[in-house]
Amino acid sequence: MHSKLVSHQPFHSLSCFADPPQLRVYPEDIIINIGANAPIPVPNIPGKWKEVIHDNTVTWLATWTENINANHKYVFLAAGSSLKGQSDMSKFEKARELKVSVRIRRLCTPLMSAPEPC
Repeated sequence: MHSKLVSHQPFHSLSCFADPPQLRVYPEDIIINIGANAPIPVPNIPGKWKEVIHDNTVTWLATWTENINANHKYVFLAAGSSLKGQSDMSKFEKARELKVSVRIRRLCTPLMSAPEPC
């Protein structure tokens, strides 16, 4: 005698175990941030970017607004990226240059507040 396992629950009560619907992000939803002289990349699916900007004051490469909660999502360079490393290296070089100015300021500031000799 063979037994069969039969569920007496309707399908909709089991739907909580199903994967949530996958919401897609389309090129029309995405703003990309690239260099002024960089070629505009072609989206990997048909469509055009929502906007292409050239803002070097921010560190994100792409942004879009999430469908469900209207949160802004961003794509950044990885910390180990060579491009990120170049940017960090230029910041360290600038700090090294400014270190000399800080030393001069530290030495000169007390002299500026000293009374002048008669």
